[in-house]
Formats: sequence, C-alpha cells, structure tokens
Amino acid sequence: MRAPAVATAAALLLAACSSGGGTSPSPAPAPSLSSAEPSPTCDPARAVAGLPLDDKLRQLLFAGVFTGEPDPIASATMAVRAGVGGINFLGNEPQVYADGELAQVTAAGSVAPFLAVDQEGGRVQRLAPLIGSQPSARTMGATMSPGEVEQLAASTGQAMADLGLNMDLAPVADVSTQADDTVIGDRAFSGDPAVVTEYAGAFADGLRSAGIIPVFKHFPGIGSATGNTDFEPATSPPLEQLRAVDMVPYETLLKSEPSAVMMGTAVVPGLTDGEPAALSAAAVDLLRNDLAFDGVVMTDSLSGAAVESVYPLPVAAEKALVAGVDMVLWDSSGEIEAIVGQLTQAVAAGRLSQERVDESVARVLDLKGIDACTL
Repeated sequence: MRAPAVATAAALLLAACSSGGGTSPSPAPAPSLSSAEPSPTCDPARAVAGLPLDDKLRQLLFAGVFTGEPDPIASATMAVRAGVGGINFLGNEPQVYADGELAQVTAAGSVAPFLAVDQEGGRVQRLAPLIGSQPSARTMGATMSPGEVEQLAASTGQAMADLGLNMDLAPVADVSTQADDTVIGDRAFSGDPAVVTEYAGAFADGLRSAGIIPVFKHFPGIGSATGNTDFEPATSPPLEQLRAVDMVPYETLLKSEPSAVMMGTAVVPGLTDGEPAALSAAAVDLLRNDLAFDGVVMTDSLSGAAVESVYPLPVAAEKALVAGVDMVLWDSSGEIEAIVGQLTQAVAAGRLSQERVDESVARVLDLKGIDACTL
C-alpha cells in the first residue's frame, strides 16, 4: 500500500539517510524517528521495533488545527516538529493554504505528516472558498453518474495536492435515508448500500488519481444513529442491521488501495458493550477479521461529546490504541504531550504493548510510502 503524495514528501525529507544518498539537506526537526543507515538485509518489522518508543507514539497522533486561529501554520508546524503523524485542518479560512505554506509544515518533521481536511461536498467542504462549492453526496448520487463523480473528485484531489494536502477525510461510506440535515443525511450518497458502494468508490478513485489518500467513514456505520456524536452520545442500529446494510459498502471499498478507515464513536448494541466504537476492540476486530482490512484505522474526533463526556482525552487515546486503532484524532494540538505521557505510562504498565504500537507504526509508515529501513 503506497501513497505517492506522502511518499514524495518523505523522500525529500529523508534523502540524507536513504540508501541512494542525496544532495538535499535534511530539515532540523525535533523528535527524529531514527538516523540508522539502511541495510540491504534490513527487516522492516525489526526496524520499526528498534525505533524509539516516544517517537513511535507520536506518529500515531492526528492533531487538529483550526484555520481561523491567529497563526494556524505556526500551530501546525509546531505539532509536526513535535512528531505527530498527521494534521487535520478544521475551518474554511483559505489563507492557510496560500503561497505554499503547507510545505513549511511538511518540512518541520523528520517524517512527512499526513495533511488532511474534510472535503466531502455539501455541508462539509473546507476548501470551498478556494475551489468552489461542490454538491452534497446525496445530490451527487441523485444527479450525477459515477464517472462524473470520479472526475469531480479527481479535480478536487488535484486542487488539494496543489495546495500541499495529501489526505481527504472522505468519502462518507455511511448508508442513510434520514433527513438532509441530520448527522449524516445528505452527506450519504444514498440509502441503498449498492449505490453508496458505487459512488463512494468513484469518489475515492478520483482522489487516488491525484495522489490523495481517501478515508472511508464512519465504520461500522452511523447513517441511522440516534444522535450527532460531535455534540452528544449516540447509538447506532444493532450489529445485525449494520451487517445487513451499513457495512455492505466496506466489503467492496476496502479492496482498493491506498485507503484508510475512520471509526465512528457511536455505541453499537450487540458489539461494543456500551463503549464508543472507536474505543472498542470488538469493533476494530470486525474490521480487521471480518473484512480483512490491514490498513490504517483512525478514530473520529475524540474531542466529540460522545467520547469527551465519558473519558478524558489522553485516556480515550489510550483506549483506542489498545483496542487496535492506529491513529487517534482530536480537534486541537495542545494536548500532544499529555497524550504521549499517558501512552508512555500505558506501555510501562503493560496496558498497551510494544507489539501493538509497532503494528500501528508499521501501517502508518506503509500508508505514507516510507520504508522503515530508511529511518
């Protein structure tokens, strides 16, 4: 599984220590994942295991930066310099993406970060001031062909790549017949799983053609959830209904690479024992075992009320990683050290195993197109 947009940036950052040498100087970031010389006989799994624990834990963090804050580029740069694996830009202010400033963010880390936005169309499109408004998924599904949706997503992806982004937290793979203004509603392509499969797949293919990594969300399905997990605890339909309807698109969508999956934070009756799905080992196992997905799995925002009302952020991050999630996402960059401290203590106490951490780091590096033996 390789992601050209991230791999290209990473290759520039790691040129000084890659097997082929290089003339571009390396930036001077803070935490470095390693400076070991690669070996022709290097075992990637062993290479990951040998990296410093602190640096590995930081690669599993996906911080949020609001584009409307006083200096979002400085905030994002500091977070990447602190070693986080990804940045999610929240808000619609276009100045963040002007004059190639995201290159500064990418260059701040020893490993190129994922730089992402939510660009779905309709109600959720961060880049509308720059690239124009796009229809909602429901409108796309009702008025456009899959080929037209793929072309639209390819154009969107190219615009994203030109701005310096490399990941879209889209498309929505939820199945929903609820009203347009509900939590998913018009963010879903259809209430028919087959239509969602076809159109979400076309959207993802368009993004990939421009080197943008698609993220399917919100597994195992919140298209018929009882509430909005950003603002309140919510419950999805029971597992049996999710299997019959909401999970159907994933059976096809996850066969195409590269891609990642975002776990929802609704409680799933019959599966998560009262826990938000993103913190549930049973929910992650459903994705890993039943659907055989071995790619990067991230949480929906742990800053949402469905999680925040139950657990402090660092504790929620620990629970998600213990459950088998690879990256934890939240809505700011101010809690990096608190989360790293919590995770470090969890490893020391045996609650979070080194092996569990290494599995996730290997997946993250793989999706970034980075060979651990070059670190």
